Amino acid sequence: MAKLVLIAIMRTSIVRIMRSITRQIAWVAVALTVWSALAFAVHQHSSQDDSAVCQVCMAAHSTAPAHATPSIKPLFRRIVMIRPVASGAKQYLLGFLLYVRPPPAI
Repeated sequence: MAKLVLIAIMRTSIVRIMRSITRQIAWVAVALTVWSALAFAVHQHSSQDDSAVCQVCMAAHSTAPAHATPSIKPLFRRIVMIRPVASGAKQYLLGFLLYVRPPPAI
């Protein structure tokens, strides 16, 4: 009994440690994302020549090439509804018996 209690206490402490580590990693990721966004928005260049070779400025001022995708024309066709032939109750019962397992025999 004491062994089970000890295992339960160890598990809860391990879970708490893992949760705190995960939470710290998440906060670091959020902080790096915010810092990166602010750095990109605030960065400046002393001359026009510096901004011409800056990769951040080139990425911000360039546009992605526009590729025209061919549009597919819809094809409309008439669909004929097929009505199944009405079958008897015995056929439904046969299908039911094939998929239902009887109780085990004693």
